[in-house]
Amino acid sequence: MLTEEDKIYLAGLIDGEGSIELMKPNRHYVARVRIVMLYNDVLLELYNKIGIGRLRVIGQNGKKFLHWEADCKQATKLLELVLPYLRLKKKEAELILLFQKHKNKHRSRPLTEEEKQWREDIKKQFDNLKNQRLQNL
Repeated sequence: MLTEEDKIYLAGLIDGEGSIELMKPNRHYVARVRIVMLYNDVLLELYNKIGIGRLRVIGQNGKKFLHWEADCKQATKLLELVLPYLRLKKKEAELILLFQKHKNKHRSRPLTEEEKQWREDIKKQFDNLKNQRLQNL
């Protein structure tokens, strides 16, 4: 179980070293939270406490990197835990949570054209938010 201090630290990692993504690699949208950084015992400890997502150790140019990734429902769980503490990527996280809530509601039946359009609109809003944030750096 994560402490409040852990959640604050994790939110800082997502804001600083991480990314929040809404992708459409095929016909379906995928929400993803990712952190990639030099090997770090604290990140490893947080991952072991929370048990969400996948963690890989990647070697590159003689250095070890941790690559932590959570998709869809796991990304939702992770974002719900850290949302109050996010600063830079809070609006992106809120859109992902809204998207996932809507997606889960309509999971058991085919999508209507209206639902498909809603998802495309959220994706556009998400991309615009991300682009605005990157332009302001």
